[in-house]
Amino acid sequence: MFEVMRSSGREPFAVARDETILTAVLRTGVLHTCRRVVRGTCRPTVAIEVGHTAELPRQIPARVVSIVQPTSEVAIVTLRPPLSEPFDYFPGQYIGTVGPDGLVRALSIANAPRIDGTIELHVGRVRGEPVANHIHKHLNVGDVIRIETPQGSNHLPSDESRPLIAIVGGTGYAPLQAMLEDWVARGVRKEVHLYWGNRLPSRFYAMRTAERLVSRLPKSTFVPVVSSGNIDDGWHGRRGLVHLAALADFADLRAAEVFVCGPPGLVAAAERDCLASGLCADRFYADVEEGKIGHERIGGEAETA
Repeated sequence: MFEVMRSSGREPFAVARDETILTAVLRTGVLHTCRRVVRGTCRPTVAIEVGHTAELPRQIPARVVSIVQPTSEVAIVTLRPPLSEPFDYFPGQYIGTVGPDGLVRALSIANAPRIDGTIELHVGRVRGEPVANHIHKHLNVGDVIRIETPQGSNHLPSDESRPLIAIVGGTGYAPLQAMLEDWVARGVRKEVHLYWGNRLPSRFYAMRTAERLVSRLPKSTFVPVVSSGNIDDGWHGRRGLVHLAALADFADLRAAEVFVCGPPGLVAAAERDCLASGLCADRFYADVEEGKIGHERIGGEAETA
């Protein structure tokens, strides 16, 4: 267990190893959007402020409806929460998934709300991560797992006056898919330019879905980017770091919005370079994947698996 100090002067609170600060702080009865994971005792210099009181997320059972593995590294899991339990959410939120060790890991919901109430999760294979390993190796259709009700304040404005540059890595594509589905369903005519990065060409587990969603939005483009591999891997598209590919196409971001989803390395690099390219700071939106499962380090940036 680790101790987190609060700059407000209130009593410190305990956070378990590999537990997100958000999960721990919610136990104290307050809401915060922070998703940092504690790696050691947090000193007062990195103390966090907490906001207004809020309800704790509830743990509920969810039945596995389907498991599809489009690649060896990603499982797409569809869950059905009980109809008797309220389960409202907006695209961009995530759920906590209770692992075999009893700790809770976060996974983004990858679909807009459906009539049948099911939710889709994109789970990357991560060596040594109990939830990911359990899902990939042991979870079967019909099983029941425990999840937490939706959390998170990440949500993009549907303002159609500015183009959106979306930069995602690996399974960081998941929350964006939910938002794109929502915009297409509601007839939002927002211009979106999606840059999706993966280490290898084989890692684009939802290529056709991404292409289809982007094609239904006006003046929008989809650019997959490979950061590793070799010249014999059959890939004829863009290569390099995904955020640099976006900036090569959009050198001036003064009129744009940017959304980045991935681990801290990708988000930090994209924020730094996008602001240097003229992006207004209040139009930079990010979903930091630290504390979620499914990411690894790629080519100098941390991108999701």
